[in-house]
Order: sequence, then structure tokens, then C-alpha cells
Amino acid sequence: MERNLKTNRILKWMAENAHYFLTSIFLVIVIRSCVNSIMDWDRLMRTRIITMGTVAGADKISRNPAIYICYWFEVDGEIFNCKMAKRIRFSQADTLVGMHFPIAYEKENPENSEIIITPEDFKEFKLPFPDSLRWIRKIQFY
Repeated sequence: MERNLKTNRILKWMAENAHYFLTSIFLVIVIRSCVNSIMDWDRLMRTRIITMGTVAGADKISRNPAIYICYWFEVDGEIFNCKMAKRIRFSQADTLVGMHFPIAYEKENPENSEIIITPEDFKEFKLPFPDSLRWIRKIQFY
């Protein structure tokens, strides 16, 4: 009987405080995701290699002004298909398909990569913006 009372008290406490538990789990997941993203970015910036890649297409992200730019590049005979969110109008994404852009990738993990398209991207990677890409300024990135 006493054991049932103890179990009931524990269950009651868990039910009353479930939102704290769920919120804590959610925060741990969000923080972990942020830390992983920062660590991936840091590794990419420290060990980056620049190669050329090709835009293969674009996928719309539901209810989001950004789209995924799908691109591929080759490293040591192996092809990597990646995608990266960019804030560009979906209607203008077709102008990028088939175009070649620099790709920065992590030496030990080429899937950790970023396509370098906008003048801001070039600045972020401390690369000069090439004259051959002046046309990209006409596309509306936001």
C-alpha cells in the first residue's frame, strides 16, 4: 500500500512537471545542434579546400523564403552531392542551374561544404570576388 502511494506521488509529480522535462530536452537538442553547426563551420574554415562545383537544381523549403541550392563537386574521383540553404527567390534559382561556382569543403569530411555564390560569401571566405560573376549581383538574395 505504501509503495503504491509513493509510486502515485512520483507519477503525479512527473505529470505536473512534464513541461519542464520536455522543455529541457528540447533546449538540449537545440543547443547541441547549434554547437555542432559552429564546430562544423570552424573545421571548414580551418581545413578548407577550394574546388569548383556545379549547381544541379533548387528545392523549395516550405513556408520559408530560403531555398536549398543543390550542387555537386568531385574530390579524388568521388562525387559529392550536397545542398545548402540560400535566401534567394525560387523563381530566380533556375538561372544558377548548370553554373559553376567555388566550393569550400573540409579536407577530412568533404560533405561539410559550402557553395560560394554571392559577394558576401566571397568576403566571408576571404576570397576576391571574380569579375566573371558580376552577373550574380542582379539576382535578388535577401
